[in-house]
Amino acid sequence: MMHDVVINDVTIVDGKGAAPTRGHVAVKDGIITAITTEAAPAAHDMQARTVISCAGKVLCPGFIDVRTHSDLSLLDEG
Repeated sequence: MMHDVVINDVTIVDGKGAAPTRGHVAVKDGIITAITTEAAPAAHDMQARTVISCAGKVLCPGFIDVRTHSDLSLLDEG
């Protein structure tokens, strides 16, 4: 599968309380399609239109910041 983006050599924090692990994350059409660890043999076989090397960086895949600065809730809820 050809991914849109592959982020290589990044420290992955999954948000579930597991220890951070070094690995690679692939994205296609805005969706995470693969997360592999450095130990996975297929990790270096992922191909993408854009490859980003992130050695020394941390990635939290799927993290969504739900904070907003919208004032619409004041109008909706009074």
